[in-house]
Amino acid sequence: MTFIKSILSFFTKGNEQPQNQNTIYYDNKSTSDTSNWSKFYIDNLEYINPLKEKLLYFSMKANETITDIDTTISDCKETIKLFNDLKDYCYKTQEGIIYFEYMWEPRNPHSHIETAKKRLQDLTENYDERKKYYEKRQYVKNNLKNDVITLISNNENILQKELYTHFDVDLKDSIARLLNNMDRKGEIKRVKHGSTYQLSIK
Repeated sequence: MTFIKSILSFFTKGNEQPQNQNTIYYDNKSTSDTSNWSKFYIDNLEYINPLKEKLLYFSMKANETITDIDTTISDCKETIKLFNDLKDYCYKTQEGIIYFEYMWEPRNPHSHIETAKKRLQDLTENYDERKKYYEKRQYVKNNLKNDVITLISNNENILQKELYTHFDVDLKDSIARLLNNMDRKGEIKRVKHGSTYQLSIK
């Protein structure tokens, strides 16, 4: 059971359970979790273990740093589906309910399953805004520098204020930071020209 708890702490990290919660009550009757949920788990290994592995895999993906919003939405949906599939399966019997609520039911608002639900809600309710944000972030990270270098190379001594006009207006601050960083590293030459700079590749 130590292995199971170490895996499932992934979902409830930081949520220590008090000792008096090791017994769960139904219809005013106490039931020892050890003799009930452990037997249910052993009896249903063939179903639970493959589902558990898939659930852990997709929940990790759903909580990674977002690079593509549509992929993250898909991972969040799959995480929630697998979680609900496991819950539906366990809730067919009282022993399954005990197992699920002790081992899987998130008691921590920051557990990975709760985070996946909140992330999915945010990304779907604010889809257009979030998609634009993450696409911009990926472009700045992966392509902006190469595009700036190409533009300067093809337009020797281009003015910085003119360079801005070749990109979306909301990239201006990112470009300014990039040019400043490239100048400090000696990758470009910037010469003061009035209120702006002339740019060239060193």
